[in-house]
Amino acid sequence: MDYTTATVDSAPPANAAQLSKCPAELKNGMSCTARVQADQWVSPTGIGTKVIGEIYCVAVWPNQVWFDASRRNSPPDGEKGSWLMNLAKKRHEGAGFFSLMIDVQSAASTGETAKEVGELSGGAFAAPGPGELVLYPNDAIGPVKEPAWYYKNNSGYVWVTIKRCG
Repeated sequence: MDYTTATVDSAPPANAAQLSKCPAELKNGMSCTARVQADQWVSPTGIGTKVIGEIYCVAVWPNQVWFDASRRNSPPDGEKGSWLMNLAKKRHEGAGFFSLMIDVQSAASTGETAKEVGELSGGAFAAPGPGELVLYPNDAIGPVKEPAWYYKNNSGYVWVTIKRCG
């Protein structure tokens, strides 16, 4: 469904003063809040993962929206996209456009370990290895020299809570 383009951001949660920025090491049981930018290839959380299998639980604050051009989306779920959008290849073909994705970025990352936040059992993501926890919307891939080209028409951001849960 199309909407008139408007500059709209999801407001910080009501208890914003109590939110904690994500530390480099999120100890078991601790949580923090991260902002995910719609127009960024990745939004780093600042959280470093050390080993395979570290579990992070992700919860998306309710009633948030962000935009893919004039198309309004509510995370963590994505959408099928228009026929025109579907002419382009998505970063993650099995996920909808603007599905909220989570992954660990490292020098060896290929993006093949990314998961849809809305498809995680209980919101739990197992780190595939050492690196930095990142979040982003699933969008189309631009040309080889500028893969993030399609992200330029995105706007807004959403808030998520990340907890080290195991």
